[in-house]
Amino acid sequence: MSDLIDFQIDLKVADGQLETFKGLVAEMVSFIKTEESGTLIYNWYISEANHKGTLLERYKNNQAAIKHVNNFVSGKYVDRLMSICTFESITILGDASDELKETLKDFTEDFRNHIGGFVR
Repeated sequence: MSDLIDFQIDLKVADGQLETFKGLVAEMVSFIKTEESGTLIYNWYISEANHKGTLLERYKNNQAAIKHVNNFVSGKYVDRLMSICTFESITILGDASDELKETLKDFTEDFRNHIGGFVR
């Protein structure tokens, strides 16, 4: 069993908002890199052709993931991001605790337990 928790978030950026989105991503990356030592991976990807984006996140454990979610929902970025993006799917990968599931209940019900594999 691994303590790692991964999030995969797929979204659509509103028309005319791509540059605003890129600026916001840069701000969020800087904040999370500085303030969340339990966030191991935080990578954004975008298709400029259709404005579809993916965010891949990895946390060292459930508590680090919960901290990130709480920082996001109570922080300065949530309203700005939600005003320019539509979330299409949020998938949580790893052995999510009941507390993490409760924290994410308004965002997703898609939790997938780890059943095998490795990280080098």
